[in-house]
Amino acid sequence: MQTFLANLLFTLNITLPILIVLALGIWLKKRNVIDSHFTEIGNKLVFNVALPCLLFVKIADAPILSTLNAQFLGFAAGFTILLVVLLTVFLNILTKNSEKSAVFVQSAYRGNMGIIGLALIFNIYPNDSAALAEAAVYLGVMTLVYNVVAIFLLQPTDKIFSLKTVKNLISNPLIIAIVLASVWSILGIPLFSAIKQTGNYFASLSLPLALICIGASLKMKSLYTNKHWVVWASFVKLALMPVLAVIIAWYLDFSHTQIAILFIYMCTPTAAASYVMAKQMTSQADLAAETIAVTTILSTLSITIGIFSLKSLAII
Repeated sequence: MQTFLANLLFTLNITLPILIVLALGIWLKKRNVIDSHFTEIGNKLVFNVALPCLLFVKIADAPILSTLNAQFLGFAAGFTILLVVLLTVFLNILTKNSEKSAVFVQSAYRGNMGIIGLALIFNIYPNDSAALAEAAVYLGVMTLVYNVVAIFLLQPTDKIFSLKTVKNLISNPLIIAIVLASVWSILGIPLFSAIKQTGNYFASLSLPLALICIGASLKMKSLYTNKHWVVWASFVKLALMPVLAVIIAWYLDFSHTQIAILFIYMCTPTAAASYVMAKQMTSQADLAAETIAVTTILSTLSITIGIFSLKSLAII
């Protein structure tokens, strides 16, 4: 009983701060302290400035060559791509609505790694620089994978390799930060104290601001427009994908830290970026928005159960 309570307390200390800040965003929006314009500007600040700075500092300051585990990253990328292929084939058999199927698949695999994932990792490994470095490298590689896969899913075949698509990919602030930080780390350039401190200021800003904006952006009234699609996408995102990944990773004998990182990033709710891409490339943006809302709410429970289970198994 004592172990159970200790594990439960450990889990709540990780997930409750995130839930509280998300709830604060909902409350502030309801009280009209913040509005849609604030969340729009806040999201731009996070994704164009604060989050890239956070990623740059964490990756540039990490021994990337010694941290880079090709087998682990290859497994994560391969697992994601295989899941996407299987879901796409399955849905193409069930329905002729290829556009809605593509948005469903993106919503089912593309997690909010950069905000909720990182926040959870920081809470679990606050003083473990090796774990944080590995998590940062994983985030960098998988962010690139997620973006490329989304383009193949949502873009018409004749536009996949268009100049505009390539330009959008290479101009992504997160990808630019990841590439620059990786080169910085590989070249062994020291991260000067002033640069690191400036980056840390932005890093401190990014997670709470992003969580508040996510909470304020949740649209509760339209959750059931695509009820069946949303339910199944949420099941794949919050349960099937992380559980399968952990079971296979355990069987392949990855380290406990790697299994924990894999679970945390794969169990995160659907990323807000999936709505942006769905709106730009399809007519099914509502499905993406509804899945983001449902998975964000339900993930507070599924992540708590998952972290508690990993703690009970001594993986965390």
